[in-house]
Amino acid sequence: MIRVFLLIALFILPFLSISQSDRESAKSVVKVKAYYKGKDSNNQPKLILNTSTGWVWNSPQWIVTTLHSVAGVDQIEVCSVINNCSNARIVKVLREADLAIIKTDKNLGLRPLKSVYADPQSSKTYHIWGFPHSVHTIQGDEVKFSRTLGGFPRLIDILKRQKLKDQLD
Repeated sequence: MIRVFLLIALFILPFLSISQSDRESAKSVVKVKAYYKGKDSNNQPKLILNTSTGWVWNSPQWIVTTLHSVAGVDQIEVCSVINNCSNARIVKVLREADLAIIKTDKNLGLRPLKSVYADPQSSKTYHIWGFPHSVHTIQGDEVKFSRTLGGFPRLIDILKRQKLKDQLD
């Protein structure tokens, strides 16, 4: 009986630690709310909301999101998974990568994600967290890499290009 319990525990424990890691990384994912002035169906002024996903990078107040989601907006608000929110502003733009680095006005107590290398040929299971299609709560989806013999467009390669290095400095 004890042997069976130990075998089950040894089988389940690695999965629990992976799950916990996923939960921890999800806490560094934020909803980015972008407001801009528009008009309603009666041609009256209206504040319009678009949402996207971002993640904490390098510092608790620095968020990476898509440039197209925040370019030209009147107000940016960042909300954590526990709905703690702060206004934010664009501090860096990486046009070639369609990325913007925004800084929150207040520290939301979020931890930056750790950068790790994942081989594009990996058969491991990975998860991506976000707020697709403006959903209210965070969603996690499994990511599977397609095998290929060609080159891979990786974010780290884009960020290492001299033009982007100059923009980040």
